[in-house]
Amino acid sequence: MPVTGEQVTALRAFLAFDPVYERLTRELAASGRWPGFGELVYSAFATAVRRRFAPTWTSAQVVRFTAQVRNGLRTEGVDLDPLATEILIRQALGERVTSSHDDNAQAQVMMFVLGELMSEEHLDESGLDAFLAEARAMANARLAAQAVASGPVPDGSWSIRPATAAEAGIGQISLSVERKNFARGLYLSEGFAVVDASDPQSDTMIKSLTHGQSTSAGKTRGST
Repeated sequence: MPVTGEQVTALRAFLAFDPVYERLTRELAASGRWPGFGELVYSAFATAVRRRFAPTWTSAQVVRFTAQVRNGLRTEGVDLDPLATEILIRQALGERVTSSHDDNAQAQVMMFVLGELMSEEHLDESGLDAFLAEARAMANARLAAQAVASGPVPDGSWSIRPATAAEAGIGQISLSVERKNFARGLYLSEGFAVVDASDPQSDTMIKSLTHGQSTSAGKTRGST
């Protein structure tokens, strides 16, 4: 299921420091309309991180930024885990690094760091709307890539969850992604490779699910 307008409204309230955010998220959780919100938060976090650090960054910059954020939040009684913060930022920037921190610790880092990053940007109403649209598009692409489907998923794309595909004997996943789509960088960081760039607007990408697999057409195909 793609990200809903209600979920975008809830995150918008958080980013605008509107106290109605707490009520909106409680309503999402109580009504069962929560699924997808986590992906939206992560995508907003990743988008904000990449705006702040990309295209070039160093580990030292991440460490300094983490210390800056933690020092600022301590005055409010919030103590973020420094390692969890650095790892999540590096993951958002495409580095393959694993984390042993639980979901609660990671969620806390994402929400507080996202808030700090957005406060630095000083976005007006239209700027915030554009940011949320970018994050929503990325979240929908991630949700589509995670969905197990034998046909079109709600946003019109085709996809299959990699772990399930491998278990089903499928050797690789193929998808088509527009070059202007912010999720393209995410797919590259997740191991997809461009195998056909002949289209002027999009690339065909493949991820092998078995070692030594050749990059030929896969059994599933997607478009984002």
